[in-house]
Amino acid sequence: DGFPENLTVFYTGSRFYASVTDQSADCTSWASSDCISWTQESGVFYDSDYAKSFCSGLGYLYAITTVGACTYSTDDGATWTEHPTLTASKDVGGMVLSNGTLVAFGDIGGVPYIYRSTDGITFSESAFQFVFNGSPLIISVISGAVVITDSGGFYYTSTDDGASWDTNLDSSGYLKLRSAYGGGYTITMDT
Repeated sequence: DGFPENLTVFYTGSRFYASVTDQSADCTSWASSDCISWTQESGVFYDSDYAKSFCSGLGYLYAITTVGACTYSTDDGATWTEHPTLTASKDVGGMVLSNGTLVAFGDIGGVPYIYRSTDGITFSESAFQFVFNGSPLIISVISGAVVITDSGGFYYTSTDDGASWDTNLDSSGYLKLRSAYGGGYTITMDT
């Protein structure tokens, strides 16, 4: 009943889905087909946890929460189930759909990982061993490539939907990416 502290909105293709946390740390979930009238939905979150990002693909809607859990819905957000592999212990950072493959990333105790799925439920870990220079921050699809950035200024790209990765550095060995745009996403990094 206070002003929103955190708000994440996602368009599923048929309706808008919002995760809202107010000043008293209460989290609620809302849905709307027109952004004018909203209906409160069952939550995907725990206590004061809320969705920091959403992803849609392979017949599922996914919510990545601030505690690093991944929940999914098969009914456009009406009900939610915690994913059996991408749990809070995996500290999931984000997920994208790239050419029919879901690509998720996270950081377990300082060890980064990539998980991939072509059915939306069964995820397998990528063989590529990341050495992030800081915490992984953002995953996006830009001009057909999956891009992951980290807080230390490095970024990695995959042109085969997360199966293999290239480390991208400038000639001095440090990232000079300031912002990139593609597929409706914008990434901005301070260098």
